Amino acid sequence: MIFSLENKKKLIKSIIENFEKQGKIFKNGMKRAKINAIEAPGRMQSRYDTAKEEEGALYNALQIRYLILQDSIKEIKGIKLDRCVSVRVGALIRVEIMEEKSQFNFFLIPKSGGDSIKIGNTKITFISIDSPMGKALYKRKKNDIASLILPTNQKVMKILDIG
Repeated sequence: MIFSLENKKKLIKSIIENFEKQGKIFKNGMKRAKINAIEAPGRMQSRYDTAKEEEGALYNALQIRYLILQDSIKEIKGIKLDRCVSVRVGALIRVEIMEEKSQFNFFLIPKSGGDSIKIGNTKITFISIDSPMGKALYKRKKNDIASLILPTNQKVMKILDIG
């Protein structure tokens, strides 16, 4: 069964591993940006001083993203692994998009999202509580109807199961 405690553990392990890989990429990028900022010609060597500033800005952006990832990992490790009766962080959710008659599985996490994992033949997509989909589903219960308003249209979803 897709909504088992064991599968939730797999999902949490998978997203943590993914975030840790991304964190290593950001750390390596930060190192390169710092070195490039130090080694870039300064005002005395070049009439253009943008390289130092751009590399410094890149370093700062990567550092912020890295810190957000680290915070996300801590929050994900703290997710309760019990069965959910309403949609909250840590919930596995199966929804049907009514117009399309298609079903999707989501795992609600505190931040980030967008990645997917397959458990058996079932694809589960990680969504953030702050995403439009996360906001549309939050606090809903099984058999509730939720609306996702997009710039070009609206999707009406029925919550088929929560775990």
